[in-house]
Amino acid sequence: MDRLGDVVRKFGRLPKGMLETISSLGDNLLSKEAYVWLFELKKIVEQEKVDKEETLLRLISGKSELLIGACDGTKSLLDAESDTFNYINRELTERFPVKGKILATKKTLVEVYEPKEDGSLPQLFLSYSNDLCGLCLTEHQILRFVKKYRRWITPRDFQNTFILYEYEGDIFVAEIRFDNYARLELGCIRLVKCNAVWLSEARIRIVVPKKPNPA
Repeated sequence: MDRLGDVVRKFGRLPKGMLETISSLGDNLLSKEAYVWLFELKKIVEQEKVDKEETLLRLISGKSELLIGACDGTKSLLDAESDTFNYINRELTERFPVKGKILATKKTLVEVYEPKEDGSLPQLFLSYSNDLCGLCLTEHQILRFVKKYRRWITPRDFQNTFILYEYEGDIFVAEIRFDNYARLELGCIRLVKCNAVWLSEARIRIVVPKKPNPA
């Protein structure tokens, strides 16, 4: 009890503005809206943490302007085995279907990165931005990129290029790679399932929309 009194006496020495802030904090924690309030606070803290962290990625496309033209959204990854991919991993695509809703998009600039430090795919993407939805391309855009910028796909055998896309409110990763016969393969998996740590020496590639220049 004496210890509690000591704490109260120390609170009494604080500036009025700080006391009001602490009082408001207590009211929020005890109110029925506490969960929502804490959730919003958590988002702010996480945003500040991400903003302060250095990205784990290194830009390799440099000043190259990689432009994906406007897409009407009618093309699906599953429709592209004959004219874009030589092989689609059916085990993955049957378990996690990739034919999503039609979504038209405008012209979009993209950039290509590779890891400069080891990390899982969630770590690598989140080090670039915590807005994962903002890092997604549509399935149609992915097809356009692969066709137009095939040389930006990781050139070595069985080394992946990763691109995010959305499907029914979830974030998926399109895994694109050449096999040892230079045939282009496609697989897909939920981002949350990507626990494997990729070594920076593997030099995988990550494709994301280019961030707009600050005003």
